[in-house]
Amino acid sequence: MICYLQADSNNNEYLDVEDIGNHPRLRQEHVLMSSAIISQVEMKVFEANFISTVVAASQRDQEWTARKRELESLENEGKGFPKNWTQKDGLLYYKN
Repeated sequence: MICYLQADSNNNEYLDVEDIGNHPRLRQEHVLMSSAIISQVEMKVFEANFISTVVAASQRDQEWTARKRELESLENEGKGFPKNWTQKDGLLYYKN
């Protein structure tokens, strides 16, 4: 994923890798970022144990566990995950 970062994070522009060959901004524009611009970017920081907390919560959620088993069975049958789902490090991610 490519992101054109702005000082106000509400104005950030996110582009997928598929956009590289056909997005006009990516074909024409070259952006130089100064350290002043980079230092103004809003950073999001997570606690070190955040992922552990998410994993523990997912194991307690029976509905989520059932959905994970359903998706894993699709993958085991060779059908793969639906388009918006991915699995990484034992966690399921949904992107809409």
